[in-house]
Amino acid sequence: MASTEMPRNARAFGAAAALLTGVIVASVVAYVVARPGEKSRTTPDGPRAPPVGFGMLLGRVVAPEGQGIDGLRIVSEGRTAVSADGGQFALAGLSLGRHRLAVLGEGFIPGAADVDVPGAVVKIEVARAVSIVGRVSLDGAPVLDAEVEAGGRTAESDLDGRFVIDGLPEGRYAVTARREALAAVVEGVERVGPGPFSEVGLVLAPAASIAGKVVDEAGAAVAGARVVVVAPIEGASARRTISGGDGTFRLDGIPPGDQSLSVTALGFLPPARQGLSLQAGATASAPVTLRRGAVVVGRVVDAAGAGVGGAVVELVSVDGKVVVSAAERARRAAWAAGTAAAGG
Repeated sequence: MASTEMPRNARAFGAAAALLTGVIVASVVAYVVARPGEKSRTTPDGPRAPPVGFGMLLGRVVAPEGQGIDGLRIVSEGRTAVSADGGQFALAGLSLGRHRLAVLGEGFIPGAADVDVPGAVVKIEVARAVSIVGRVSLDGAPVLDAEVEAGGRTAESDLDGRFVIDGLPEGRYAVTARREALAAVVEGVERVGPGPFSEVGLVLAPAASIAGKVVDEAGAAVAGARVVVVAPIEGASARRTISGGDGTFRLDGIPPGDQSLSVTALGFLPPARQGLSLQAGATASAPVTLRRGAVVVGRVVDAAGAGVGGAVVELVSVDGKVVVSAAERARRAAWAAGTAAAGG
């Protein structure tokens, strides 16, 4: 085992590069220990310095408030460490280079980050996993099989109208319930800290619908357009669908009130958002006309004229604004494919 008194030449660490996922903020500190059978070096101003070989990640896991969290598993390259009192951990036996670091534990949202070994000292911030529990009713009676949504996660109510949505990060949510032509929403549901929290009551009432058709400037139907509807309230979940082969779309079970509608499609310029005021039991008409955009075709080469794959291509206007990029086009195509597979 390497000495804890590390000489100057063993403290020369490279800067850690951290790619954050979700709410993880990570940087990693490492020192190196000798490979089996490899001799250590002796320095004139101190104890033997371990040769470059396998690395150790040292760090601390904290909650958003900053206090250390014990009992969480830190995993990388098939090796595991458990955070101790104060959140400190040491993950030994790693090869030098880039690693995916995962943090797991009951009651917390799993997180991951890409880190370099050697690097700088690790600080990992993790979010608690919270739940929203409640009951869906209509005229005082429980409602079975209502779809309840919060934070992009869904659950169905049981025979008693009760539901549980697990695995949410701490925050404020708008909780929505839908059942056929009925809907309900409760805003400002706060889930921060260890709890306990009160139940959420959702009372169904007549819902609204949105229907429309997406066309181009010539009036031709635009199929596969991305349609997103969201209420302008904190924590609201968006409703999504795609236009059919004839350009039409429809979303039902939307709570009455103000909503924002946006429609995008590959090959078209995105229009401004439309504000809609929905009435209970009514269907709002939302026709959408998209303007076709220009198509730029080209080839990326290096100084020798050889083709370069994987280059990021962006179209920039004269004022320096990025109009559209290849990455954005790919993202939209992936979204459309995923929505179609999920049936809207």
